[in-house]
Amino acid sequence: MIAEPILCASLTAVDSDTVKCDGQNMRLLGKVSR
Repeated sequence: MIAEPILCASLTAVDSDTVKCDGQNMRLLGKVSR
């Protein structure tokens, strides 16, 4: 697991485990099974 600081000018929640950071989707959970 890679831990690095997340610095976002604009942070938007897409759903429960995904956020959009400066227009780029970022997963909060590394492994998501659906």
